[in-house]
Amino acid sequence: MNTFALRVQPRPDDDIPEVRVLIDGRDLVDLVRQVEAPWAAADGAPQLAGRYSGLWPGAWRELPERDGCGRVAVLACECGEVGCWPLHVRITVSVSTVTWSGFAQPHRPAWRYDGLGPFVFDRAAYERAVHAVAAASHARDA
Repeated sequence: MNTFALRVQPRPDDDIPEVRVLIDGRDLVDLVRQVEAPWAAADGAPQLAGRYSGLWPGAWRELPERDGCGRVAVLACECGEVGCWPLHVRITVSVSTVTWSGFAQPHRPAWRYDGLGPFVFDRAAYERAVHAVAAASHARDA
C-alpha cells in the first residue's frame, strides 16, 4: 500500500497557497515529470514535462470534480489554472482503499502514463489528509 499526504505551501512565484501531493514521501509533480519527460521530448517540447502546481486548498473540498472524462484534476498548470494544463487521474474508492490510476494529460492524449501508478492508499488516512486541507481552507475562507 502507498502512503498519501498533502502539504500546503506557497507557490514559488507568489504567496498563493497550493496543495502538493506526496506519494510515498515523493512529490507527485516530480513523479509525473519523470514519466512525461520522454513524451515531451518526442513532441519537441521538453520544457512541458512536469509543468504543474498543486491545486488551491479549496479545490480539495470540491473533489471529485469531474471533467466529463471519468477523471479528476489533481494538479493544475504552474500558472495555477486547472483548465490550462491539468493532470487528471481516475479515483476509485472501496471500503478500505482509495486508488489513483489512469493518469492523463488531456492536452496531450498520446502521452502514456503506464509507469505512474496505480497507487493504492488506506482510505481512512487518505480521507484524513483531504479533510484536514479542506477544513483548513474553509477556516481561511470564513
